[in-house]
Amino acid sequence: LAGFRYTRVDENFVFSSQGSEPFAQNNPQLAALDYKEDAENNLAGFQAGGDVWVSLCQGIRVGSEAKAGIYDNHYRLANRISTTPYAIQPPSLFEEFKKDQPAFITEGSVDLVADLFPSVSFRIGYEVLFLDNLVLAGDNFNQTSPYGNQGPRVPFVDDNGSLFYHGGHVGLEYVW
Repeated sequence: LAGFRYTRVDENFVFSSQGSEPFAQNNPQLAALDYKEDAENNLAGFQAGGDVWVSLCQGIRVGSEAKAGIYDNHYRLANRISTTPYAIQPPSLFEEFKKDQPAFITEGSVDLVADLFPSVSFRIGYEVLFLDNLVLAGDNFNQTSPYGNQGPRVPFVDDNGSLFYHGGHVGLEYVW
């Protein structure tokens, strides 16, 4: 098994807060802050792998498949902060980061296939997927206040995130 693969991972993170006291005596509006973060990973590259199948008896087979590849991750991270009332400084803040870096994806599965008819089979299995060197929204939440009351706000990017997905699947397979 070999070929080209494109994978996209998007994450969004929203943090909202609201004060409990009015901003000022002449302004009864409560102070509020909205922090929105968008992380987008576009991975494109070459993968290779293989599969092994064993026939248990006529019409029933068990198999395993594994693939791995190195990809170019073209990522984008955007942070948006807005505050109300606008008398608070800064009323808004926008940070954007873009970069290309190498990333890694590997996946594997184990399946049991039972033929129901010559072209229709029942398939059940378990699959794992691991992605490395991603920019993830939660890892890039900057906890420093944008108002300067905690010292200078230093923008940063953590682009070493990893994801691990796993789960079972069940379905019908049609082969022509």
